[in-house]
Amino acid sequence: MFKKVDLDGSGDLTWDEFEYLLDLLLDGGGPSDPRATPKPARRPRKKAVRDRAVATLAKVDAFSRLQPTDLHLMLDRMEYANFKEGDQVFEQGDVAADKVYIVMNGTATVVRRDEESGEQKTLANLSQGACFGELALIRNEPRFATVTATSQLCTLYISVQQFEIFVGSLKEVFKEQVAGYSGENVSKEQVADAPQDIL
Repeated sequence: MFKKVDLDGSGDLTWDEFEYLLDLLLDGGGPSDPRATPKPARRPRKKAVRDRAVATLAKVDAFSRLQPTDLHLMLDRMEYANFKEGDQVFEQGDVAADKVYIVMNGTATVVRRDEESGEQKTLANLSQGACFGELALIRNEPRFATVTATSQLCTLYISVQQFEIFVGSLKEVFKEQVAGYSGENVSKEQVADAPQDIL
């Protein structure tokens, strides 16, 4: 399901390549083809990009309580997944809910299908700094909704094991954010007021 960007044709994206791509994406520029040959990474820029990535992580409400050093450590344990417009990050009902995602660049939409009527409701539109996917981890349930990229989408994700290490002490914060958020009854008010990091 995950489409990793392969800049040099080797099949693996190195951190230097990813940081170069991230640098371009955050600046809103760069080649339209992600397979374009990257320029050599320079350490000052590398540090600057890492700092900017950490700043993006700090925008997530629950992560904002972590110290910068913890955010840097968490970044080191995260992986990347990039999606084309129209790609599904995950689908409602997926049982393999083992990752939490943070949008680094691009947009996505969160849609839930009513199991009885089949009606689909858009719950949220996600953009940079949005965190999603933790609801299934907190409740130990299948994915609550379908998340689809609405543009080229660049994400970082953290495994459930690492999520527990870094955010386990903040689990109550996430629980507060999803309080009253029921898989059977999602009101218009909840959808309108839902923060970007609850789905």
